[in-house]
Amino acid sequence: MANNTISKQDTATHDTLINAQTFITVSHPEVLTDIKNMPDESTNLGNILSDADVALKLRSKTPDVTPADIKRYKKAMSDNTFALVKEARSLCRQTNNTEMLNALKFKADHITRPDKIIAVTRANNIYDLIHDKKAIFTNIDDSEYLKTSTSITTFDTMKDVPLMTRKNKKDYGTLMYKKALKDGRASVLNMLDMLEAKYSVINPELVTAFKSVIAIIILGVRHNPVNTLFSDGDTGLPIPNVKMIRTSKKGKQTVFVSNSKGIVAQKTHKLGETSYIARAEGYPDTTFTVKPTKGILTKIFVTMKKIV
Repeated sequence: MANNTISKQDTATHDTLINAQTFITVSHPEVLTDIKNMPDESTNLGNILSDADVALKLRSKTPDVTPADIKRYKKAMSDNTFALVKEARSLCRQTNNTEMLNALKFKADHITRPDKIIAVTRANNIYDLIHDKKAIFTNIDDSEYLKTSTSITTFDTMKDVPLMTRKNKKDYGTLMYKKALKDGRASVLNMLDMLEAKYSVINPELVTAFKSVIAIIILGVRHNPVNTLFSDGDTGLPIPNVKMIRTSKKGKQTVFVSNSKGIVAQKTHKLGETSYIARAEGYPDTTFTVKPTKGILTKIFVTMKKIV
């Protein structure tokens, strides 16, 4: 049975996806030029956000979706897809690209005539054919690609809804929504990798700002974040790949590993004093304790000396 609950965590995650897209496309559009593959990732995130919106509508839709609605969604998919075709063909004529011009020759009912599954396949094939050559079709804006992909997703999602019970619709919408959040989170983390690679040295403030807008903040929930930094006692340099081990009263071990900067960042930590063992190759085991401050970032510094 599907979990029909949209949690505070889900809502907060959705907000970060919207924030990330706004950051890239509105606040800092220069990154779309500076980073070659950022436009494609931005388009991908836009499609994911469209999926999430469709899923929420499906969950909350009180009146049943009717066959007439499906027919309307199918027409919108066809109209938007053929709008791309017309723009692409116009550029092909101007540039004498007869090969692509012929590849984009379709009958007017190419999408509306066949059954639902074939219609979606045909629309996706046309979309992919044009989108894969977007470097050629400079006259087509990203917003037009997004409009088309959204209409395809909407029809593909809704086409079988009239056959579902109301409960199944809600279940389906919930599963689709949670998948969109998972895919969206992967997308924004990929964006972060791109931004760090490009700007960590020349514009670290931009990277920090992006990290802040994709941080998942759940209103009404107080976190007790802890950052633990492991450094070499002789050189002062950070130690990566340190295993930070916590053992419960029942003997269960939880292991955290420091990143390339020697840091273990815990978004929240239980209050009170907790003992850990730091373990790294070439260093003796080091015992230390963590006692976080409620609602405030606690920084722990652990110095380790190499075995002589």
